Amino acid sequence: MAEDYQKLKEIEDAKEQDAVIEASENGSTDEITVEEKAAIDVERKRLNTTRFLKEVAKTIAMLFFIWLFVYVVTHYFYGFIVVDGDSMNDTMFDDQVGIIQKYNKETAIHRGDIIVFWSDELDEYLIKRCVAVGGDTISMTEGVLTVNGKNVSETYIKEPMEWNNEIEEMTLSDDTLFAMGDNRNNSMDCRELGPVYMEDITGKLVVNMGNYGITSKRLIVFAIIIFVVFLVLSGIQDIKIKKKLDQIPEEFRDYEVGLDISTCTGEMTIGFRNPYNQKLELMELVHDNKEIKAYCMKYAQDYKQLLKK
Repeated sequence: MAEDYQKLKEIEDAKEQDAVIEASENGSTDEITVEEKAAIDVERKRLNTTRFLKEVAKTIAMLFFIWLFVYVVTHYFYGFIVVDGDSMNDTMFDDQVGIIQKYNKETAIHRGDIIVFWSDELDEYLIKRCVAVGGDTISMTEGVLTVNGKNVSETYIKEPMEWNNEIEEMTLSDDTLFAMGDNRNNSMDCRELGPVYMEDITGKLVVNMGNYGITSKRLIVFAIIIFVVFLVLSGIQDIKIKKKLDQIPEEFRDYEVGLDISTCTGEMTIGFRNPYNQKLELMELVHDNKEIKAYCMKYAQDYKQLLKK
């Protein structure tokens, strides 16, 4: 490739010399006037401004699509919850984090599921365990829960319920369910608030991140660490790009990489496209996408856009 480049360079130099001789014979020169230099500077500034605006637009578009993706996922599919209080001990503890599946008509709620719902009485979201669903008959006598006439073995509760926890027998309507905290002796739930309407349910727990020791504080620290690592990696990448850009002669730094294909030989010439005369500068001969990528990576240019052409 080096030999081909040298030959091509010699041909280009010869053409330039012929052009200078011809211009001299015609009484003209290739010297740039003050007006032409000023016009070139104006054009270069315009190109820089255009490139800057494109980068800003790309960044804004990327941030918008990230926000849209997060919004759609957290609004319609999954979300995070943070436990506030001790009513779900020993299953979940205060400040622990969980992932919930958003509730809709297709989401089935079963007995034993941990759900999140809105309470108008307390004006807040609650996280409790569903113990009975629509159509069930529920009662509690001397701390023993009965559903549809059968005593429920609740291995998940923190401690046996006090005997004064009683629920008169009731049959739930199809659009309600009954939920209580696992820490029965320290929980404000359906025993005081009444059954939960399905329309008030936000979702059900699918991942208890508290089992892995993840709390909201640790999650925030983890997010900060990822952000710092991202900044460091970005800084390293910027340093690498700057080193590559320093290899480019200053007069070419505003140019974009271009590609010319010779239909006769099938060879391709790659270089910096001069926006004023559309000629290629700092040229090399390439034969495939691998060589195109190598050239572009050498000069820190975006080869992906070039390969699409």
